[in-house]
Amino acid sequence: MQTEAERNELPWLIYGATGTTGRLVVESALAQGQRPIVAGRDGAAVRALAEQHGLPSAVVSLDDRAGLEAVLRRSSRVLHAAGPFSRTAASMLDACLATATPYLDMSGEVDSVADVLAHDEAARRRKIPLIAGAGFGVTAGDCIAAHVARRYPRATRLRIGIDAHNGRRSPGAAVSTLDVLSGGGAWIESGRLVRGPLAHDRFRATIGERSETFIAAPMAEAVAAFQTTGIANVVAGIPVSPLVASVMRWVSPILRAVARRPALRRFVANRKPSAPETTPLRSRVWALAADDQGGAASVLEMGEGYAFAADAIVLAAQAIGQQPLAGAFTPASAFGPDFVLRIQGVERRDLTEGEQP
Repeated sequence: MQTEAERNELPWLIYGATGTTGRLVVESALAQGQRPIVAGRDGAAVRALAEQHGLPSAVVSLDDRAGLEAVLRRSSRVLHAAGPFSRTAASMLDACLATATPYLDMSGEVDSVADVLAHDEAARRRKIPLIAGAGFGVTAGDCIAAHVARRYPRATRLRIGIDAHNGRRSPGAAVSTLDVLSGGGAWIESGRLVRGPLAHDRFRATIGERSETFIAAPMAEAVAAFQTTGIANVVAGIPVSPLVASVMRWVSPILRAVARRPALRRFVANRKPSAPETTPLRSRVWALAADDQGGAASVLEMGEGYAFAADAIVLAAQAIGQQPLAGAFTPASAFGPDFVLRIQGVERRDLTEGEQP
């Protein structure tokens, strides 16, 4: 029987390591001195990646429960990077609970993140942490939401705007987006996850010299922020033009139907990953915690989204070895609102009253 200290000395397991995001996670882990096991179901791709970096490898399908548990038992934690998470997370999560292996994923999908958080009691029994959404949007959105809630503790509503700029195209992430859109809108209302039309709400945010229009979108940031802050009304959104904002709610049924089409899904899944964008990119994540008397708004600024996501999950994987954690967590509920500031290139700014909507 291994002690916790002995288990912590085992290598990390990065599942989905050969995907667009997974490769960035491997590179980020190597930069931090880790020698992870690279894993996935495509044997040729996994072995080629392992040989490229001189790393151990494991070729295993998520459907192979015995094989999955065997590789988890020789790992200290799993960084799950294989999307779409609505199709992959449950199998990995169940195997992690069976083997008492700490679990982290990069999901931004509402249902996937909610499902991980629903396993809090099971994780406590197994004395392991489950970290949901330790990628780009949830890490940044959760941390900035926790920060503005700290600044304005009496808030009754929370809005989060995600202005992501990505220099890569990931087929897995694109399929995840189709899965999410096909389910329609999702937000937190009176402490409950509510389903409805896409773009059911819109709001404006002034960031620096720019004023952006955001429409509500089905984003796991809302689920995570409610879990972390307890604020009972949370909407997360993406920036669009005023024209798009005015019509999006009415075309929501069409978008949902198109997103379900098998032909579109096959096309998206089979597209090759794009080459990295060479122009420096900046992403922003804004949040406002408010009630009828006032509020507090802040913004995070960081670089390209995929690189941020890889650094975020690696930092979270390091952090779970530095403090005792058992249960299901979002990044901010596990590590605090300032966790995101430990990621290179991230800046946080509290907005003045004139900059708030």
